[in-house]
Amino acid sequence: MDQQAADRSGDLPGDHRPPRRYHQPDHSRGSRNTGAARSTALDSAGLAECSWLLGDIKTAVQQTHSAVDAALLTDSTQVREKLGRLYTHTVGHSSADVRDARVRVRELLTV
Repeated sequence: MDQQAADRSGDLPGDHRPPRRYHQPDHSRGSRNTGAARSTALDSAGLAECSWLLGDIKTAVQQTHSAVDAALLTDSTQVREKLGRLYTHTVGHSSADVRDARVRVRELLTV
């Protein structure tokens, strides 16, 4: 592969990995098997936290529910810590949707 072709494809000179167009594993949350509840919970919690910080309440609530759903399938301390941080983002919001998400997180953390 010449330098211009490498630049166009995003591959680095001297990169011995397969070109990116042939090496694109699917890392989307939907592609994981059901045994990956911990990773799914952390992904959803991270997306929820970003949404809370951006002020996108609707998406934040949806992702918080997704995180709790996945967290129910795992016993991870890291997931519980992440959900604890998520809980703080729900405080101060009075809509019914946010209250529901907050209650679900609180119930999970107190079990």
